[in-house]
Amino acid sequence: MPEIDKLVLQRLAVFRGSFGLDEVRAVVRDGQLTDKDVVESIANLSASEKLVESGEGDQFSRRHAAYYRDLFEQAAAEAETGVRTIGDWLATYRPHTDNVRAALQWAFSPGGDTSIGVALTVASVPLWINLSMMGECRRHVEYALARLQHTGDSDPRREMRLHAALGMSLNYTTGPVSATEVAWGKALAIA
Repeated sequence: MPEIDKLVLQRLAVFRGSFGLDEVRAVVRDGQLTDKDVVESIANLSASEKLVESGEGDQFSRRHAAYYRDLFEQAAAEAETGVRTIGDWLATYRPHTDNVRAALQWAFSPGGDTSIGVALTVASVPLWINLSMMGECRRHVEYALARLQHTGDSDPRREMRLHAALGMSLNYTTGPVSATEVAWGKALAIA
Protein backbone atom coordinates (compact mmCIF):
# COMPACT_ATOMS: atom_id res chain seq x y z
CA MET A 1 0.00 0.00 0.00
CA PRO A 2 1.39 3.45 -0.88
CA GLU A 3 2.58 5.60 2.05
CA ILE A 4 -0.07 8.29 1.38
CA ASP A 5 -2.85 5.70 1.61
CA LYS A 6 -1.45 4.44 4.90
CA LEU A 7 -1.36 7.96 6.30
CA VAL A 8 -4.95 8.75 5.25
CA LEU A 9 -6.23 5.44 6.53
CA GLN A 10 -4.54 5.85 9.89
CA ARG A 11 -6.11 9.27 10.33
CA LEU A 12 -9.59 8.05 9.33
CA ALA A 13 -9.59 5.84 12.40
CA VAL A 14 -10.82 8.74 14.56
CA PHE A 15 -14.26 8.64 12.88
CA ARG A 16 -17.17 6.51 14.09
CA GLY A 17 -20.43 5.82 12.33
CA SER A 18 -21.15 7.72 9.15
CA PHE A 19 -19.11 10.67 7.91
CA GLY A 20 -18.74 12.54 4.68
CA LEU A 21 -15.92 13.82 2.55
CA ASP A 22 -16.16 17.34 4.03
CA GLU A 23 -15.56 15.96 7.52
CA VAL A 24 -12.67 13.83 6.30
CA ARG A 25 -11.05 16.77 4.52
CA ALA A 26 -11.36 18.98 7.60
CA VAL A 27 -9.85 16.43 9.98
CA VAL A 28 -7.39 14.39 7.86
CA ARG A 29 -5.88 16.96 5.50
CA ASP A 30 -2.77 18.86 6.59
CA GLY A 31 0.54 20.08 5.15
CA GLN A 32 1.47 16.56 4.10
CA LEU A 33 -1.83 15.63 2.45
CA THR A 34 -3.78 17.51 -0.19
CA ASP A 35 -7.47 17.17 -1.04
CA LYS A 36 -6.47 15.01 -3.99
CA ASP A 37 -4.48 12.68 -1.73
CA VAL A 38 -7.41 12.34 0.66
CA VAL A 39 -9.97 11.72 -2.09
CA GLU A 40 -7.79 9.10 -3.79
CA SER A 41 -7.22 7.23 -0.53
CA ILE A 42 -10.69 7.45 0.99
CA ALA A 43 -11.96 4.13 -0.34
CA ASN A 44 -9.62 2.15 1.93
CA LEU A 45 -10.21 1.41 5.61
CA SER A 46 -7.82 1.06 8.50
CA ALA A 47 -8.03 0.07 12.16
CA SER A 48 -7.65 2.66 14.89
CA GLU A 49 -4.65 0.72 16.22
CA LYS A 50 -2.69 1.88 13.17
CA LEU A 51 -3.27 5.51 14.12
CA VAL A 52 -2.14 4.85 17.67
CA GLU A 53 0.92 2.94 16.45
CA SER A 54 1.86 5.87 14.23
CA GLY A 55 2.03 8.16 17.26
CA GLU A 56 -0.57 10.49 15.72
CA GLY A 57 -3.59 9.20 17.63
CA ASP A 58 -4.00 12.13 20.00
CA GLN A 59 -3.24 14.74 17.34
CA PHE A 60 -5.98 13.54 15.01
CA SER A 61 -8.38 12.62 17.79
CA ARG A 62 -8.04 16.22 18.97
CA ARG A 63 -8.77 17.52 15.47
CA HIS A 64 -11.73 15.14 15.21
CA ALA A 65 -13.16 16.30 18.55
CA ALA A 66 -12.57 19.98 17.70
CA TYR A 67 -14.29 19.52 14.34
CA TYR A 68 -17.39 18.04 16.00
CA ARG A 69 -17.34 20.69 18.74
CA ASP A 70 -17.40 23.38 16.04
CA LEU A 71 -20.04 21.56 13.98
CA PHE A 72 -22.34 21.12 16.96
CA GLU A 73 -21.85 24.66 18.18
CA GLN A 74 -23.23 25.65 14.77
CA ALA A 75 -25.98 23.03 15.16
CA ALA A 76 -26.89 24.35 18.62
CA ALA A 77 -27.13 27.89 17.25
CA GLU A 78 -29.42 26.64 14.48
CA ALA A 79 -31.55 24.79 17.02
CA GLU A 80 -31.91 27.95 19.13
CA THR A 81 -32.87 30.19 16.22
CA GLY A 82 -35.21 27.68 14.60
CA VAL A 83 -33.82 28.34 11.11
CA ARG A 84 -34.67 24.72 10.22
CA THR A 85 -37.49 22.40 11.07
CA ILE A 86 -36.59 19.74 13.62
CA GLY A 87 -36.88 17.12 10.88
CA ASP A 88 -34.38 18.94 8.66
CA TRP A 89 -32.09 19.61 11.62
CA LEU A 90 -32.10 15.94 12.60
CA ALA A 91 -31.55 14.83 9.00
CA THR A 92 -28.38 16.93 8.97
CA TYR A 93 -26.99 16.21 12.43
CA ARG A 94 -28.27 12.75 13.46
CA PRO A 95 -25.75 10.93 11.21
CA HIS A 96 -22.94 12.40 13.35
CA THR A 97 -24.13 10.85 16.62
CA ASP A 98 -21.47 8.14 16.77
CA ASN A 99 -18.72 10.62 15.98
CA VAL A 100 -19.94 12.89 18.79
CA ARG A 101 -19.78 9.93 21.16
CA ALA A 102 -16.26 9.05 19.99
CA ALA A 103 -15.12 12.67 20.29
CA LEU A 104 -16.52 12.91 23.83
CA GLN A 105 -14.87 9.63 24.78
CA TRP A 106 -11.50 10.88 23.57
CA ALA A 107 -11.91 14.37 25.06
CA PHE A 108 -12.56 13.00 28.54
CA SER A 109 -9.89 10.29 28.30
CA PRO A 110 -6.55 10.71 30.15
CA GLY A 111 -4.84 11.99 26.98
CA GLY A 112 -7.83 14.03 25.84
CA ASP A 113 -8.80 17.68 26.16
CA THR A 114 -11.42 18.33 28.84
CA SER A 115 -12.19 21.84 27.56
CA ILE A 116 -13.15 20.43 24.15
CA GLY A 117 -15.22 17.78 25.93
CA VAL A 118 -17.11 20.33 28.00
CA ALA A 119 -17.77 22.55 24.97
CA LEU A 120 -18.89 19.57 22.87
CA THR A 121 -21.15 18.35 25.67
CA VAL A 122 -22.87 21.74 25.82
CA ALA A 123 -23.15 21.93 22.03
CA SER A 124 -24.52 18.39 21.69
CA VAL A 125 -27.39 18.82 24.18
CA PRO A 126 -29.89 19.70 21.38
CA LEU A 127 -28.91 16.47 19.60
CA TRP A 128 -29.73 14.27 22.58
CA ILE A 129 -32.91 16.21 23.32
CA ASN A 130 -34.17 16.12 19.73
CA LEU A 131 -33.42 12.39 19.59
CA SER A 132 -35.25 11.92 22.93
CA MET A 133 -32.08 10.40 24.37
CA MET A 134 -32.42 12.05 27.76
CA GLY A 135 -30.55 9.33 29.64
CA GLU A 136 -27.53 9.74 27.38
CA CYS A 137 -27.80 13.51 27.64
CA ARG A 138 -27.79 13.22 31.41
CA ARG A 139 -24.73 10.94 31.46
CA HIS A 140 -22.71 13.28 29.23
CA VAL A 141 -23.76 16.37 31.18
CA GLU A 142 -22.99 14.81 34.57
CA TYR A 143 -19.58 13.73 33.29
CA ALA A 144 -18.83 17.22 31.93
CA LEU A 145 -19.95 18.91 35.15
CA ALA A 146 -17.71 16.60 37.17
CA ARG A 147 -14.73 17.62 35.04
CA LEU A 148 -15.58 21.30 34.60
CA GLN A 149 -13.05 22.42 37.22
CA HIS A 150 -10.26 20.73 35.21
CA THR A 151 -10.77 22.80 32.06
CA GLY A 152 -8.66 25.76 33.17
CA ASP A 153 -11.20 28.24 31.83
CA SER A 154 -14.22 29.52 33.65
CA ASP A 155 -17.19 30.03 31.35
CA PRO A 156 -20.32 30.72 33.40
CA ARG A 157 -22.54 30.45 30.31
CA ARG A 158 -21.34 26.89 29.64
CA GLU A 159 -21.74 25.92 33.28
CA MET A 160 -25.25 27.41 33.33
CA ARG A 161 -26.18 25.49 30.19
CA LEU A 162 -24.83 22.26 31.67
CA HIS A 163 -26.89 22.69 34.85
CA ALA A 164 -30.00 23.53 32.80
CA ALA A 165 -29.45 20.46 30.62
CA LEU A 166 -29.00 18.36 33.75
CA GLY A 167 -32.23 19.74 35.21
CA MET A 168 -34.11 18.98 32.00
CA SER A 169 -32.69 15.50 31.58
CA LEU A 170 -33.25 14.64 35.26
CA ASN A 171 -36.86 15.76 34.94
CA TYR A 172 -37.38 13.33 32.06
CA THR A 173 -35.36 10.44 33.51
CA THR A 174 -36.19 10.57 37.24
CA GLY A 175 -38.96 13.12 37.56
CA PRO A 176 -39.09 16.22 39.75
CA VAL A 177 -36.78 14.96 42.51
CA SER A 178 -34.55 17.14 44.69
CA ALA A 179 -31.59 16.74 42.30
CA THR A 180 -33.72 18.27 39.54
CA GLU A 181 -34.47 21.27 41.71
CA VAL A 182 -30.79 21.64 42.64
CA ALA A 183 -29.69 21.57 38.99
CA TRP A 184 -32.26 24.20 37.98
CA GLY A 185 -31.34 26.26 41.04
CA LYS A 186 -27.67 26.28 40.04
CA ALA A 187 -28.55 27.25 36.47
CA LEU A 188 -30.72 30.12 37.77
CA ALA A 189 -28.05 31.31 40.23
CA ILE A 190 -25.45 31.47 37.44
CA ALA A 191 -27.88 33.23 35.11
